[in-house]
Amino acid sequence: MAGDNQYYLPRLLLRGFLNGRPGEYAWEFRKGCAPEEKPIERIASDFRFYGNPGEKSPDARLTKREKRYGDILHRIRKAPRDLPIKISPGEKKHILDLITDTIIRTKRQQDILDDLTMEQFSPLLRSAFLTERVKDDPLYARLAHGVIEGLEKHMRSVVIKGAHSKAAGDPLPPTSKYHRYRNFTWSILVYPPGTFILGDFGPVVICGSEMIFNLAFSDEEEVRAILLPIAHDLLLVGKAPQEGSRQIPAAETINVAVAELSREFFVSNQYGPREAKYFENLGRRANEEIG
Repeated sequence: MAGDNQYYLPRLLLRGFLNGRPGEYAWEFRKGCAPEEKPIERIASDFRFYGNPGEKSPDARLTKREKRYGDILHRIRKAPRDLPIKISPGEKKHILDLITDTIIRTKRQQDILDDLTMEQFSPLLRSAFLTERVKDDPLYARLAHGVIEGLEKHMRSVVIKGAHSKAAGDPLPPTSKYHRYRNFTWSILVYPPGTFILGDFGPVVICGSEMIFNLAFSDEEEVRAILLPIAHDLLLVGKAPQEGSRQIPAAETINVAVAELSREFFVSNQYGPREAKYFENLGRRANEEIG
C-alpha cells in the first residue's frame, strides 16, 4: 500500500539492480557525492513526493498499476537466461504502462516541468510587480520582492508539484504521444551480469536518421526505438515498425548515453572502473532534453 516514502522510479525497477547484499542494496552514483551502497528504499524516493497518502492518491494509483506489470517483470527476471524470453500479446499493454509510468512519474520530469513553467512565470511576475515606480521606492521594492518570492514558492511547491502528481497518477489519454509506442515491437535482450546501469529518467529513446539518444519526454518526433534496462542483465526494447531487424547500439554506448543524460544520479549493481568512468560523464548532456 502507498505510504509516506514514495518512489519516483518504481521500486520494482530498482530491484533489478540489487548488488546481492542482504536487505536490498544497490550502488547509487549521485552528482556531488561519493558513490554509495544504499538500501533501495533510500534511492529515488522522497517523503510524500506525490502528496498525502490515501486510497485515491496519485501514489496509490501508481502502486495499483505497478502490481500489474510487477508480476511480468518478476517472471522475466526469473526466466532462464539460456532461452528466449518472450512478451505475450496480453502482457504488451502492461509493458506500455511500465514505460509511460516510468517516463512521467520521475523527479526529473517534475524538474523539467518546473524549469519550463518558471522560465515563463518569473519574468511575468517581475514585470507586473517591479515597475519603475516601485523600484524607486526601497520599501515598496522590498515588499514586491517578497511577494514575488512567495508566489514563486507557491507555484513550485503547490501548483507545479500538484500538476505533476496528478499527471503521474492519472492514466494517459488516448491522444497522448506516448501511445505511439502501442505499435512498437517489444522484446527482451539478455546480456552478461552487471552490464547495465539505470538512469534517473527511466527509458531512453533513439531518434532520427543519425540515431541520437534522448529522453523519452523530449520533443523528438521520429523515435526509432525505446530502451529500458529492467535489470543489470536485461534490456526491454521497443522498436518502431519501420526498424525491422536493425540492431540496437552496443550496451556500452547505451550506458554512456544513460550516464550523460542523467541529471542527478544513476544506479548500478556494482562499483568498478567502468562505473567510475560513467560517473565522470554524469549529467554531461542533462540540459539537452527539452529542445
